[in-house]
Amino acid sequence: MFGKSAGALALALLLPVLLCRAADEKPLSGPAQAVAQLASALSQGDSVSALETFDSKSPSYSKTETAVAALTAQAEILCSIDIIEEKSSGDTATLDVDWFMTLKPLTGSGSSERRRERVTLWLHQVRGKWRITSVLPIVILSPITIG
Repeated sequence: MFGKSAGALALALLLPVLLCRAADEKPLSGPAQAVAQLASALSQGDSVSALETFDSKSPSYSKTETAVAALTAQAEILCSIDIIEEKSSGDTATLDVDWFMTLKPLTGSGSSERRRERVTLWLHQVRGKWRITSVLPIVILSPITIG
């Protein structure tokens, strides 16, 4: 009814608003950046990038590595991690997060699984980059049950 010109007009009117809003948003930094990188990597099925957000020298790294590798090999992942509370002190931080994932088996059989968990993440800086040292409960990263 309004045609292409109305759509172009709406875009022309909204574009400055969207650009101003984007300019007001600050890029993520600190622990929040590590959490955003983890969620993005999991959503892309990229276990290597997901594991780069963890401290490879932490005691729980081996368990985390196994879980992340299995999960990304089994499922298409849609991941969202929202920070509820952050407590930082120097080069350490503790985050209380709302972690939500939808997991769809890559085999095509079986139904999607949804997980939502309140999770605590512990992080510290390693050579200027924030790394996750612990995830509790780690079951959020457990492989899916196929069957």
